[in-house]
Parts: sequence; C-alpha cells; structure tokens
Amino acid sequence: MVVERVSKDKDFDRAITYIRLSRAMEDIGDSAEKIADVVLRDIRVHPVLAESILESGTSIARETITADSILSGSRLRDTSLATDTGWFLLVVKRDERFIIGPDGDTVLEPGDIIFARGPIESRGHLCRLCRGKTQQVQFVPDPDGDPDITC
Repeated sequence: MVVERVSKDKDFDRAITYIRLSRAMEDIGDSAEKIADVVLRDIRVHPVLAESILESGTSIARETITADSILSGSRLRDTSLATDTGWFLLVVKRDERFIIGPDGDTVLEPGDIIFARGPIESRGHLCRLCRGKTQQVQFVPDPDGDPDITC
C-alpha cells in the first residue's frame, strides 16, 4: 500500500527503499522463525557455531515468562527491556501461536516463551527478570566486567 502511494507520486527511490525495507523485515522474520524452530526442537548447535556466537558477545535466549515476572502483563514498550538490558525479542510463543517480531504493543503473558537476542553479559539478568527473581529491569554491569550468566 505504501509502495503504491509513493509510486503514484513518482518517487521511485523511496518506493525502492520501502521494497528493500519490507524484504529485510521478511528476512528477519524468517530468521527468527528458524531460530525458534532450532530451539524448540532442542537441536544441538555445532561447537564451531556455538563458539563463534560466544565470541560475538551476542547470545540467543529462550525463557518463559512467569506470573511473578515484572514483565508479565506489560506491553513491551512499557518495559524498556531493549533499552535497559540490550535484549531484543525475536519471537514470542503463546500456546500454539508464534508472534514473530513482536512490536511495542505486544503484551507479555504468563506462560509466554520468549526468544531474544542480546549481550551475553546480561544473560543471567534476563533470566531473573522472566522468572520473577528481580523486579529491576535495568541491568547494572559487574564493576569487574564479569558477565552475568547465572540465573
């Protein structure tokens, strides 16, 4: 619809930009779906791939939102999750439904399984947030620079 409108205005550069953007969004959604499939089926990741992910400083997490979690019942935009922790939700699995690329209006519910990408330094903090073991969304790094990887 947007591409049709900018095409009528003869703004072809903008139309091409929108087409590329929509293609990139589709690629992100497809990748998130593949990641979720691998995690849900508990497929073992090749050790070389696992090591390269660790070296990148980025981690993929799978967590379940508990009723005690401060995230439970909250819209994503109200949680400041990405801003305060560096973790971005890729997929939310709710019952048998997948919400791929959840937006700011997505409300997290108890029992939701989330798949997120973020810094390994705050992996443990994300776990505690989802399980209701902390009510503080903002991640405070260790003064010694040690990663927070335990829940």
